[in-house]
Amino acid sequence: MKFSIQGKPSFELPLSQVANSNIAGKNEVALEFNPPKPSAPDSKDLSKRPPDDLVEIRFYVPGSSILPKGSDAGSDAEDEVEEDDEGNEISAAEAMHNKIKEKAKIGTVLGKSICIFEDALILTPRYVH
Repeated sequence: MKFSIQGKPSFELPLSQVANSNIAGKNEVALEFNPPKPSAPDSKDLSKRPPDDLVEIRFYVPGSSILPKGSDAGSDAEDEVEEDDEGNEISAAEAMHNKIKEKAKIGTVLGKSICIFEDALILTPRYVH
């Protein structure tokens, strides 16, 4: 994913390194990256320490997702707001999140369960005046 400012490349984020993407709030998209590889214990020699790694980044994406003229929506008129299957307006953050999930090929993480609780009753304390 490339970011440009006034047509000049600013920075890139490799989608192959994205482990998860989620919508954090109404207009925020959070990207989580694969954890850094384990390294040797901390050394006093700074040249032997691993470089810093980016593990999460959040983007503020305001507004609604807009379909441009002549897009797959089949509209040749003015730009239209993108809608989901139920007719609800899709936010720009949600559209970005969906595109990242599609391009990054984020899959489910499978692992062994340590413990499974079936039919567990949980007591939730209530505040009483």
